[in-house]
Amino acid sequence: MKPDDAPLLSAFDTADEQRAYARLLEVWTRVGALLLLAAFGASIGGLLPPTVAFERLPALWGHTLAHFQALSGTRAGWGGLGRASAGDLANLLGIALLVSGPPLCLLALVPAHARRRDWMQVGLCVALAALMVIAAAGLPRHTA
Repeated sequence: MKPDDAPLLSAFDTADEQRAYARLLEVWTRVGALLLLAAFGASIGGLLPPTVAFERLPALWGHTLAHFQALSGTRAGWGGLGRASAGDLANLLGIALLVSGPPLCLLALVPAHARRRDWMQVGLCVALAALMVIAAAGLPRHTA
């Protein structure tokens, strides 16, 4: 195959994809930041009562996680999602939204790459998004 016969990815196509990624990420980030601010405001304003009263926190800080959970009635991991409406946990929804932006924006580029049959870019977008999700989940976990 001569270089003239190869499908070329023009700078225009690349710039369009970069702009699309940037626009999506900007919107996603603004929504996440607004959610963080709203949750913080609702928490300090008393609209959302905390899971653990602020007055109790200094007495609980020195304990191990297991002891903290036993004393406060909280759970680690995904168990806190059910109580995301609590003032001290609502901000986690904004954080989750912020960290989910980059992998979702990468996945949004997959259809454009697939239409051009640019399978290397499809694979890279999917692999990078998967890597980000795996890293955010803290996997793999090594125990000593």
